[in-house]
Order: sequence, then C-alpha cells, then structure tokens
Amino acid sequence: MSAVPLTLAVALTIAYPSSWTSGIRTEILPGSPRSSVMETAYGSWWFGFTITTNQPLVSRDGHIQTLGAGQGDVADSTYGMCVGSTLDAKPCAWNLKSGKQVVLGASGIARSISPTAVGGTLNGQGVIWTLPSLSTMTLPKPAAISSAVSSVTETSAGGAFDSGSGWQGLFWPTFASEATRLTPTQFTGSYVYGLDAKQQVGRVFTLNSGRTVNRPALWSGTAQSFVDLLPPGYATGIATKTLNGWQIGILNTADSKSVGAIWRGTSASFINPRDLVPSGYSLSDGYPVALTSIKGHTVAYGYYPDLALFVRWWLD
Repeated sequence: MSAVPLTLAVALTIAYPSSWTSGIRTEILPGSPRSSVMETAYGSWWFGFTITTNQPLVSRDGHIQTLGAGQGDVADSTYGMCVGSTLDAKPCAWNLKSGKQVVLGASGIARSISPTAVGGTLNGQGVIWTLPSLSTMTLPKPAAISSAVSSVTETSAGGAFDSGSGWQGLFWPTFASEATRLTPTQFTGSYVYGLDAKQQVGRVFTLNSGRTVNRPALWSGTAQSFVDLLPPGYATGIATKTLNGWQIGILNTADSKSVGAIWRGTSASFINPRDLVPSGYSLSDGYPVALTSIKGHTVAYGYYPDLALFVRWWLD
C-alpha cells in the first residue's frame, strides 16, 4: 500500500450557547474534501475514496493509505476490515493489513460490518455474510420484491423490504429471529439505515401528490417507540447513524437546501454543524458521515466542503 504523509490533526476547542450540548470539541483532520471523499470511520481511522481515481483509502496516524489496486467505495469498517462495493457494483471487503480486496458476489453492496457479520445486499436481496468465513446467510423476512440489510451489530440487524407498496423498515433483534416491522401507523413506509445495541435510525415517509416526504426517525425496537427527529423550520430529512444515544443525519429546508444534523434523542436536541465551525474559519455548512468511539468517547466524523476541511466532533 502507498502512503502519503500529511500534517497531524490539530484539536481546537470552541464555545457554544448554553442551550446546546456543552463540551463538543472540533478537531481538524488530515485530508481535503476537494481531493477525497470521507464515507465512514472506525475509532481514529476514517475511510473513503479518492475523487480522481476512485481508489479506496484509509486515513490513520496522520497518513492516507490506499487499499489495494482495485477501485471502489468503502461503506463501513471495523477492526481489521472494511466493506463496500467495487466500481462495477459488486459487494466486497478489504483486509486493512494487506489491502487485499475480496469480492462477495456478482451484484450489490456490503453496507455494514461488525465483529461477527457483514450486512448488505446481494442480487437485490438483503443478506448477512458471517465472519470470519464470509459465508452467506439470509435473514428471516417477509416476502418481498427486494430487500436490504443496511446495518449490523454483533447480534442484530436493520434494513427494509419492498413488497410492492413501498419500503418498510425492519429490525432483527437477532440474526435468527423474525423481523420487527418499524413503520408507525401514521406513515406510508420507513427504512432503517443505522443501529447500535439499543436504537435504530432511518426515515419514515408519507406520499404527497406522488412525492415521498421523509422525516428522520429514531426507534428502540418497535414501531410504537418511534421518535420524530425533524426540528421546526425544516421540511424533510433522514437519520443515518446512532451510537451511545447520539444520532447524525441530513435535513432539508423547504427550498431544498441541505443541512447536516446531530441529535441526542429528540428533535429539540438538534445541533447544526454550521455552529461548530473551528475558530478562525468563516461560517459554513458541515455534514456528519459517521459515529464511532475513541477511548470511551462518542465521536462524529464529517466535513465542511466549502472550507475543504475534514473534522471530528468530540461529542462527550
């Protein structure tokens, strides 16, 4: 693997109004959104691909390293391995020590990885690849035109199925258990994008004149536990990750302007990364892409494209 040395990250502490979660710290990371894309993170590493060559990469210890010779997109990572898809849309995994890429099927994407399993889609259906063998396992699910597994923990999974009337969010408490449907009665459908040991996040939606209207959603295992994370002043949105009671996602205004979002379990807890810009930089929209743990702290990774900054937000 090749390596490009870069300046070590610099931690910057900034103050926030007392109504916000106190103590959030913004840290500038090596790399630039103008030359590479951040897709996910694990611990102190972040992953993505280079814009010019579509080469998968990992940034660790202040260096950016490419992953093998193949092109592709990294979707998730854990210790020793990351997963995603090749440039020609095949699910795959990379060994972080050797950089070797393993293709997992003819068509699809590996979206999530835990110490015990990889979750994703294979030929239009949601599947689990068990670790370390990477053998394919189909989770119990309703009859569906198509399905997806979007996120896995060591024992559970989240995703959705399409029976012909729209996507319906699913949560598997264990890989062997029947899936729990998460669409609340007042919505047309739903989709799970992320989960941890206690919560699931994604979107619920309604149809308005044939248009899908999304709202960011948080669950705790049942449809009845649904929490609407859409704050006042925003028209639509989705939540993408949850960890240790924190959530991240994207919101949209009525005029379709996108805004990054950080929450702590309620719509009222919404934090706009625009208000977390490092000292000395102009106000700019920021977008979180991953949640991870570092030495017991919950950390959000993201970027400010207009400032050409990759950052970590230390949340607690």
